[in-house]
Amino acid sequence: MFSTLSPLAGYSTSRFMILVVLGLVSFACAAPFQLKTTTHSLGTFHPQVPNIPNVPNVPNVPNVPNVPNIPNIPNVPNVPNVPNVPNVPNVPNIPKIPNVPNVPKVPKVPKVPNVPNIPNVPNIPNVPNIPNIPNVPDVPKHEGKNTHHGRFFHIDGSAM
Repeated sequence: MFSTLSPLAGYSTSRFMILVVLGLVSFACAAPFQLKTTTHSLGTFHPQVPNIPNVPNVPNVPNVPNVPNIPNIPNVPNVPNVPNVPNVPNVPNIPKIPNVPNVPKVPKVPKVPNVPNIPNVPNIPNVPNIPNIPNVPDVPKHEGKNTHHGRFFHIDGSAM
């Protein structure tokens, strides 16, 4: 059958089959290395992605001018050590102040009723000055029969 239909008319069927198998194997092995095709995991072929056009060059960034050097900061002189503060002596405990007993409540002072107004006292007329009484001369002592140490007595014995 293959001898009459095959383009290789003088070959036997087994030789022709070997050539076909070798051709298929060589094509399958060479397929990943072809320039214009790529292989899929299932063995199907896809054309390659076209080349990306060239990106234009980015222009050069101008040079940044030199920043002047910052001068060195002079060293800060050493600060002298602060002397130790002496310990403060212990302050004695302040004794507890005893509780102040409860001060009894002062009873409420009842309200004082309103005191009625006192009517005005009429003015007292001026009292005329009493004239000075002249001095009474001393009465001389009299020693009588009814006297005791110069004092007069009544008949009933009472002093006058």
